[in-house]
Amino acid sequence: MPLRLLTPKDIVAANKTTKIALRNAVAVISEELETNDRPAKTPLIYCSKELHIPPANILIISDDEFFSLGLKATLIEDEHNAVTVKNIEQVANELNKKEYDYIFSEVILERCTGLDIARHIRLNYNERYTPIIFITSLKHDSDFVNCMLAGG
Repeated sequence: MPLRLLTPKDIVAANKTTKIALRNAVAVISEELETNDRPAKTPLIYCSKELHIPPANILIISDDEFFSLGLKATLIEDEHNAVTVKNIEQVANELNKKEYDYIFSEVILERCTGLDIARHIRLNYNERYTPIIFITSLKHDSDFVNCMLAGG
């Protein structure tokens, strides 16, 4: 099954399919981190069935207020704790205050890229491995590779 990056339209849309896709993306990443025995060619994020995800602390990095509030509302509806930030300074402040189970980040931001923020997180907060899930409308294979190389 080919890997497909989730776009803002996929996540913000308030339909059942999108909510299931978001839950499954988080569930598969959680499962992969726990088992860590998947074959090398198995996609990391895929949508197959609805799973129950225990409440998680999620940091949302986005400078688009409409998008971040929509994503936050969806996550809160599913009983997660979500905090939104807009820039690298706010990210550092939040990560110094508490631990997050997942980080959702847009790739294209106004002051710096989500890739820069991911690199900063991996360099400065490496003692706790928090999965970074990039949310983007970029579609090229090289964009996907750059997201993975940055730590997402």
